[in-house]
Amino acid sequence: MVFVSPQLPDVSGGSSSRYRKGTLGYTGAGLAMLFFYLLWGDFCMQLMEMVIVAIFPLQLKGLGASNTVIGFLATTLPAIMSFTLNPIVSFRSDSFRSAWGRRLPFLMVATPFVTLFLLLLAFAPEIGGMLGRTDLLARSGMSPSAVILGTLGILMVLFQFFNACMTPIYYYLLVDVVPDEVMGRFMSLFRIVGTLSGYFFHTFIFGHALSYTREIYVGAALLYLFGFGIMCWRVREGQYPPTVHADRLGVSASIRLYFRECYSHPHYLLFNARNAIFCLAGVVGIYSIFVVRDDVGVPLDMVGRVTGWSQLIVAFLLFPLGMLSDRIRPVRVFLLASMFLPVLPLLNFFFLNSQTSYIALTLLGLPFYALISAAELPMHMSILPRERYGQFGSANQLVCSLTIIVGSIVAGQFMDVVTHGGEAVASYRYLYLWSFLFQVIALVLMVLLYASWKRHGGPHNYTPPQVGLSPNVEVCAGLPEDPLKCKSTSHE
Repeated sequence: MVFVSPQLPDVSGGSSSRYRKGTLGYTGAGLAMLFFYLLWGDFCMQLMEMVIVAIFPLQLKGLGASNTVIGFLATTLPAIMSFTLNPIVSFRSDSFRSAWGRRLPFLMVATPFVTLFLLLLAFAPEIGGMLGRTDLLARSGMSPSAVILGTLGILMVLFQFFNACMTPIYYYLLVDVVPDEVMGRFMSLFRIVGTLSGYFFHTFIFGHALSYTREIYVGAALLYLFGFGIMCWRVREGQYPPTVHADRLGVSASIRLYFRECYSHPHYLLFNARNAIFCLAGVVGIYSIFVVRDDVGVPLDMVGRVTGWSQLIVAFLLFPLGMLSDRIRPVRVFLLASMFLPVLPLLNFFFLNSQTSYIALTLLGLPFYALISAAELPMHMSILPRERYGQFGSANQLVCSLTIIVGSIVAGQFMDVVTHGGEAVASYRYLYLWSFLFQVIALVLMVLLYASWKRHGGPHNYTPPQVGLSPNVEVCAGLPEDPLKCKSTSHE
């Protein structure tokens, strides 16, 4: 039976469908509507996450938090939540079946809670102030700033819990509903929307981050609830073949199956290691604003304008770069961009010393960051098995999250040491040497991954290598006593 979407127009399983994804069929108009709703949801989600990434560290700094505390709450904590929850929700969603599909139910449950705790973060100073006046905390001797800082930390834990359940599932939804033949074009548009949301945020909002913090949080929360909610309502998934439900495998069997499939093949180990080191290179990025603002002396409103216009330039570059990625393959494009990335932090370390150099170095890096942005997600989709993309994507995220958890703690301590407790602000620029070192290691791993990709078929005949033993209904009729003994139907 073919699934017919009751929401998207011109989506059917009939002969008029020009594009197909599983049991979903799209006419040209139906595909356009699918793109619109997915990209609108992405725009709202990106704005919401930019508020957390860009404003939350400034809030913490204003309360006197150390670099280690800033790194923990802004970087380590989200990584801990992702490390803990991503494998669970991803593995479950691959095998989940419902009338709404396997991805959308997770998004619809998490979205209201993400909104709620983002709203509470907007009023964290007031909430912390009220808590500080209670008898228990008043007698504890905690300063008002410490109480507010603790309130921010607790609310951030709750926010990140539900955000970690939501974010990866959204990306898996894209793989499940967007037809393969237009995926490259969609991902280009996807990245363009992300950069345009960055342009909007940094041009019109970021400069007011400290004076209108509450209003920005509230606006982002309500826009996210409205925009992402509409996407969940209007987009529909198709039907999926029956599978052994993860809940029925038992905890021990599920864990053994997960790790055997995801971490048993050198090809995927290289993929995970490269991405983890790439993430490690970026954990110091939250401190770059302190170099630009405190060392170089660039005002926040100028940082916002430069970043915003940079995003706009990248948006114009993305579609042709996405076409290039489709033509010569995302793995090749990503390798090409990776060759230049280590040079950029070195240039910043030695030459970032004025507003002019800040603008020039920002513009210099744009083409390479645009290449990375255009090719990264298509590269992941082209390397990982599509039928279990959530499982393998979460396995990669698990490794990256663990790396970020450890790396952000070490990076925070490293920044505290090189800045001598925050007194020598100019020494924040040592973050660029950290980034250079790990970009070089990531490049070496990318070269090895590219060689492995070529061995498994390369640009024309690549097939994800067989990994472990996957339970499958077509081979294992019913639920076997030991699902790990079922013969895999994945292909070499």
